[in-house]
Amino acid sequence: MTSPRFALLLIGSLGVASGACGGKTSLPSSTTEGDAQSSGDALAEDDAACTAAASAQCQLEWKCSAFDAQAKWTDQATCVARTKALCLTSLAAPSTGATAASVQACAVARASEACADFFANDPPAACLPQVGGLADGQPCAFDAQCASASCRVAKGSACGTCGAPAKAGQSCASYGCDRGLECVAATQLCQPPGAASAPCDDTGTPCAAGLSCVGATATRAGSCQTAGASVGASCDPTGKTAPRCAAIDGLRCAAITRQCASVALVAAGEPCGDLGHGKFADCAAGGTCRIATGSLQGTCVAAAADGAACDPTSGPDCAAPARCVGATSTTCQLPSASACPAGG
Repeated sequence: MTSPRFALLLIGSLGVASGACGGKTSLPSSTTEGDAQSSGDALAEDDAACTAAASAQCQLEWKCSAFDAQAKWTDQATCVARTKALCLTSLAAPSTGATAASVQACAVARASEACADFFANDPPAACLPQVGGLADGQPCAFDAQCASASCRVAKGSACGTCGAPAKAGQSCASYGCDRGLECVAATQLCQPPGAASAPCDDTGTPCAAGLSCVGATATRAGSCQTAGASVGASCDPTGKTAPRCAAIDGLRCAAITRQCASVALVAAGEPCGDLGHGKFADCAAGGTCRIATGSLQGTCVAAAADGAACDPTSGPDCAAPARCVGATSTTCQLPSASACPAGG
């Protein structure tokens, strides 16, 4: 299961984890005309369901944060095309509990999903992973292949194993958090994001999207307050005396003016980071802002194409939904039928 906000937001009813094991096989020569027709009908149903689900997923991403969506994807058409392809791959996985009907139901539910739930990794019931046929410990690529409805794929791996996701307080250094939890970067522990007025700090107790932790010290918790949501709103980049700015709205607090400023999305090769004089830039279309140690400004590196070399730390990262796979020599790999051991 995924946990970071906008990290890799996928179609929940499929339970996409990040790889694939197996796929549909071609019809044997003895297949009757009726069987071929049935197979064709099933493929058409899969295609229609995945089209609907991918469209609903991408529309939701743009509705909830157009800034984050544009930072992740080249455009909405690319989002739909690549999400649909992943959906079709996952429906072909062996032992999956996902079906065209469950995918279609999730697509319908997405239309009324609240953005607060979207950011909190708490999808509607229709979008929860279906229960599959693989026991804990067996190789998998998608949550819906597993009887636990959870496929744990370690960072840098193309294939995972079935098993329960990390719960609140458990490590997310290797695997994702359960629904409704966030992986806190500072501690690598799963925690529920705090609602308005909830206690918080900047190291282990986060606030929900659109909120900012204010007043936290080494010995005292702060409180979650509404983040600055418009250009010119008052803010404090340290969060000591006032909220920071809403990152989901493409805003950042300028230290000199203590006002929220818009963050520009720029192409590969363009300057990014803190550009000075209250101006900021981030990378569009999945790019990585490569900043040298000790500097505030860097250069955008384009997302790596499928099959190309990647580096999720310093860039380039992979174009979604591909994963950067490998121990020493890493490449971008889309979920693949060959990613898991035979029989998985």
